[in-house]
Amino acid sequence: MSKIELDLPPDLSRFVRSQVEAGLYHSEQDVIEDAVRRLSEADEAKVEAIKAALAPGLAEADAGIYFEGGAAEIIKAAHKRLAQAE
Repeated sequence: MSKIELDLPPDLSRFVRSQVEAGLYHSEQDVIEDAVRRLSEADEAKVEAIKAALAPGLAEADAGIYFEGGAAEIIKAAHKRLAQAE
């Protein structure tokens, strides 16, 4: 493990201590580790969601199916596709 020292604002310091005092964590280090782990997992989930959202469009582009035009035309076509899907 590597060591990182940090100063927290008073409200966050109180929160960290309260988590330990409530018995939810064994130490302040455990609170910080859990918080950073959760942040990392949330970031990974966002990246995966973006990749999943882009996958259909990338597959269409790879297959040579793409739309030429400006942003307004692309948005109009997207709205039309959504309306047809409903």
